[in-house]
Amino acid sequence: MNPDICCRCAHGGPTCCHHSPGEERFFFPLPQAEQAALRASGLVREEDFLAEPNHPEFLQALERLFPGAPVTRCFPEGATHLRLATQNGACVLLSPQGCRLPRHLRPYFCRIYPLWSIQGRLALFHNPRCLAYQKSPHPQGMLKLMGCSADTIHDHVATLRQLLFEV
Repeated sequence: MNPDICCRCAHGGPTCCHHSPGEERFFFPLPQAEQAALRASGLVREEDFLAEPNHPEFLQALERLFPGAPVTRCFPEGATHLRLATQNGACVLLSPQGCRLPRHLRPYFCRIYPLWSIQGRLALFHNPRCLAYQKSPHPQGMLKLMGCSADTIHDHVATLRQLLFEV
């Protein structure tokens, strides 16, 4: 993935790593394997994680992203999941230069956002704050801007599905 466009976006103001108050609860859950890798890196502190309740809107969003996955079995309503914490609506790992984690340590979701794959079809999250989205609000153009392939996106989403739902 091309980190240049993400760095330029971070310099320009609010990014995909920012949310409006109340929207932080939609930050993507961190699978246990990603939590362990982040802890082992020494670059993330325990307070950089936040336990978030599995509220109905969050569960519905996961069901849309992972059709057919056992969402409520793995994320029971009323229980919690860990996500990255935020400060003033921004991910705690966001710096003025972009994410402070090296690309290979970033959570899979962060590596591919705003691209996604649903049932083998490339998709794109609507995010007008994203500089790459502003330049190319279509999946094929976004792939070029991000310097990656559709296969990479499909593979990362498949890995996330496995990490989140295969217990």
